[in-house]
Amino acid sequence: MIKEWSLDATDRRPFHEEPSVSTRHYRDAWMYMQEGKEPLYLDDGRTMFLPAGSKKGLTVEELSAYIQAMDSCESFEQYAEQLFAVWVVKAGENGQMATCSCPVGMKQRVCKHAITVGVWKGTITIPDVAKHAVIGQKRKRGRPTATRPALVRQD
Repeated sequence: MIKEWSLDATDRRPFHEEPSVSTRHYRDAWMYMQEGKEPLYLDDGRTMFLPAGSKKGLTVEELSAYIQAMDSCESFEQYAEQLFAVWVVKAGENGQMATCSCPVGMKQRVCKHAITVGVWKGTITIPDVAKHAVIGQKRKRGRPTATRPALVRQD
């Protein structure tokens, strides 16, 4: 019995340090890239700041105000408001995935911002399946309609 357990222990799947990226993540990144948002790079070249919401870009003055406001928050509400105003994306080293400060990126370790930065850096390519999604439309509410028969026999 112990011998079987020890054999089972050696036949396990390896631990993955990189998160798995689904087609939905690629599609969201492709749609985000089509919005034309431009990052603001920090001096080290690895840290990027992306605007949250509908803004297309950030200025150096807005970024310095953001950094100063993050250091001088007096309440949690002010901190949360500043935290969700700008997304901080740090590019990965040695082919690793970038990390992002957005809620999806912090929870799932992969988000549309991190994939977009990987595409800009040339380390990630978006598959064609994700590019063919209809841009600008969301799925309709409710259950999808049933498929109809393709061929109907007429007597």
